[in-house]
Amino acid sequence: MATPGIVLTTTDSEAAAQTLGRALVEERLAAGVAISAIASIYRWREEICETAEWLLILNTDLDRLGEIEAFVRSRHTYEVPELMAFPASGGFDAYLQWIVANTRPSSP
Repeated sequence: MATPGIVLTTTDSEAAAQTLGRALVEERLAAGVAISAIASIYRWREEICETAEWLLILNTDLDRLGEIEAFVRSRHTYEVPELMAFPASGGFDAYLQWIVANTRPSSP
């Protein structure tokens, strides 16, 4: 059974975001990826950091979250990449079906 939802991750450059987003769609791990520039403030190794980042919002089937995590971790430049998932609690049914249809693994 499919679980449509969104996954968030960030990168340190627009090029990295574009590369990762495209690869996620090509591998059918995301039906679509929205990318936006953001300002981030966070604590890392006991220091307060302020940096520009690029937020990727993946429209995906959360049943593939383990695969998404492995894929992101293998290609990410961060030691501890952000990766958070949220199920869709509602939405336009046709759109949710589109997400599921476009995140099914390809047939060999």
